[in-house]
Amino acid sequence: MKSKKALRGKLLGLAIFLLLLAGFLWYAHLFYTTSPYFTVKKILLAGDKSTSSVDYSEIGKMAYGKNIFKLDLGEIGEYMLDNYRELKAIQIRRAFPDSILVVALLRKPVAQLREERYYPIDEECIVLSDVKDSPDKDLPVISGISVNLREAMGKKIGSKSLRQALILFKFIKESGILNNHILREINAGNIKSMSFTLDDGMEIRIGHEDYAKRLLSLKEILTDPKIWLSDIGYIDLRFGEPVIGPKWKR
Repeated sequence: MKSKKALRGKLLGLAIFLLLLAGFLWYAHLFYTTSPYFTVKKILLAGDKSTSSVDYSEIGKMAYGKNIFKLDLGEIGEYMLDNYRELKAIQIRRAFPDSILVVALLRKPVAQLREERYYPIDEECIVLSDVKDSPDKDLPVISGISVNLREAMGKKIGSKSLRQALILFKFIKESGILNNHILREINAGNIKSMSFTLDDGMEIRIGHEDYAKRLLSLKEILTDPKIWLSDIGYIDLRFGEPVIGPKWKR
């Protein structure tokens, strides 16, 4: 009899404990999901630039006045990435008790395309919004790309020539040539006859293959103290031996 009474006592105690626990959890859930203390009042921004065209007030419209636990942060992030292609990545976190922290990574321009104006593009061939009337001196111009740039704003350009030009640009940077020279333009109008122009107007004809080998030959020419670079109009690297052409003089 004692053992049965003890068992009933334990079961009753367990039931009371579970009932109290359920009540506590219900109250906690009610507090966390309805208390004004956890209502979103601020959007904190990190990682962006003031010149960005991304409208972060869109996040505020979706978050202000709502409970911080009920927000679908993934859905908000997907909305921003879909509507602002200038964003390469975005992280949205809860900053308790009443704030949302937005960490934004913007796409960085690596080159520019020329139409009536100059349109920056990133490494994934996406046209960015910071369009200018004059060229950005820190970005090379890629010419010979046939596309309506105004309609391509915020979109990815599916041009094989443009992708090849960016591949060439990567090889040029890795070659070390730009330590002493500035890349002004890459002409990608014809992939097999790709060329680029340095700051002194020298044209480098490189084609579409063997970039590392050909750029090594170019570097040897550019650093040869016996060669007067000011007299060179072009260097053709597409053949077995580099062909150096003189600069035309009037």
